[in-house]
Amino acid sequence: ADTSKYQFAADITLGSLSHPLVLENNVWLKYKFKLDSAVAIADYAFAGCSSLTGVTLSENIQSIGMYAFASNSSLRTLTIKAPIYKIGKYAFYACRNLREVNMPYVTELGEAAFADCYALTTLRADNLEIVGKKAFAPTQQNATSGATFSTVYMPKLRIVDDHAFYGCIKLTEIDLTNV
Repeated sequence: ADTSKYQFAADITLGSLSHPLVLENNVWLKYKFKLDSAVAIADYAFAGCSSLTGVTLSENIQSIGMYAFASNSSLRTLTIKAPIYKIGKYAFYACRNLREVNMPYVTELGEAAFADCYALTTLRADNLEIVGKKAFAPTQQNATSGATFSTVYMPKLRIVDDHAFYGCIKLTEIDLTNV
């Protein structure tokens, strides 16, 4: 697709976009996208894209910046196929309708990466080793709960930082044998 006439949300290193997410006259024209050749998602790149419903990141992605997808109120699914070392601080903060996260190759979550993601019920993180401070916790003083998953399967988990699962009131099972 010819993307030369479009304005993108941030200075992202891109090869080509198979289904470009386009900002034209301050209106997002595509709501579900797949970045095939991108290698990095910059800080704040897609923050506040309130109509975004699903994100699939390809094997080429090497990093996700701080607040990269924060405050996307319609985001429901996230699939990260890349062996990303770290997801930045607050990367998916306040994605309040995010229900399903599939990130089998991610090894580290930054501080509050999924904070205020109250609807998060499904999490697949097979290679996650480090969970940062308040990763799944509520950040609002009045909030009564964080993520709503009941079982956490993170077989390679080694380090769990302060308040990482604070407020996850439905969490009934977690394997911490490697911590």
